[in-house]
Amino acid sequence: MSLLSALEILELIEQGVIENVREGAINYRADINATSIDIHLGNDFLLEEPDVPEFNIIDLSKRERPLMSEAINSVILKPGQFCLGNSIEVFHLPDNISAQYMLKSSHARAGLEHSLAGWCDASWHNSTLTLELKNNLEYHQLKLVSGMPIGQMIFFRHKIVPKEFLYRNKGRYNNDETVKQLKD
Repeated sequence: MSLLSALEILELIEQGVIENVREGAINYRADINATSIDIHLGNDFLLEEPDVPEFNIIDLSKRERPLMSEAINSVILKPGQFCLGNSIEVFHLPDNISAQYMLKSSHARAGLEHSLAGWCDASWHNSTLTLELKNNLEYHQLKLVSGMPIGQMIFFRHKIVPKEFLYRNKGRYNNDETVKQLKD
């Protein structure tokens, strides 16, 4: 397995592996780093609702979901608050490329956290990336705005994955054009 560099990432863009079909098209050359590409927040957010007489229990073994409300264009995260957001960029990973999302270090230093759920398997396609974001600060709120750089995607080339193991055949989150909560 090998980490892709800037020129290989440019090739992925030219091949349509990474595209931006949303408003505010981005100059991809400016967003390309040595071994990653910056990605940006989309318009759609799901913000956790405080439905709390006695902190409701969410049974993950039953794929239960927390109560979330929709927000458009921006959110303000209170201390400790959680939201889901999505990328502007749409991804179409081939059978020999996987990717990983990493939060921008400047956002982490300001108190924003991304859950460690940023792995994208080969053949994940036609989807924006859903981001799990939390304000780790105790005394300050954080504002997240559509279009702002939020992190970077790192790509890995590996042997072609056999059909039976491909995400396109096993995964739940293909063809997600907006932010998505846990699916059944």
